[in-house]
Amino acid sequence: YAGLLVSQAKRLLLNVQKVCRHKILPELNLIIEYFAGPIDAECVVAEKNRMIKDPLFDQSYNVLDDFRDASMDYSIEGTKEIIEWIARNHNYSRKAAHLTTSPDQVVATTLFDKLKSTELVINLKIFSTLEQAINWIDLDAKVQPIIELAIENLKSE
Repeated sequence: YAGLLVSQAKRLLLNVQKVCRHKILPELNLIIEYFAGPIDAECVVAEKNRMIKDPLFDQSYNVLDDFRDASMDYSIEGTKEIIEWIARNHNYSRKAAHLTTSPDQVVATTLFDKLKSTELVINLKIFSTLEQAINWIDLDAKVQPIIELAIENLKSE
């Protein structure tokens, strides 16, 4: 039954536009990336190209990737493509918290973490709540409303 629901949800997501956006919060040394719809490697790489051109970009900032509204639609090759892009353009020691809600998101993030282990210096962890992610990134819990607002704004851009 659960598999059927996931399958139906994925079909609905296929009709949703890909959303790959970011917001940089320099006061928190944080980059938030928001993803929705059927996300593939091309979408992720295109977003990262936009992000590094942002005047507020600083490669030392920690990253919060919100995949909770996304359907991960990329293969091992797509994952390797993302890793290669990061290795060339954004390979700096930092923390990356991935927010997920579904098994396909956890699998995609875990695959990324396993494949990147020899090439990237990113410390990555998967979380199901924003509160856990904020804590792990070493931010004060008081900033959660600021981050929630930034995510909501990314959703509606």
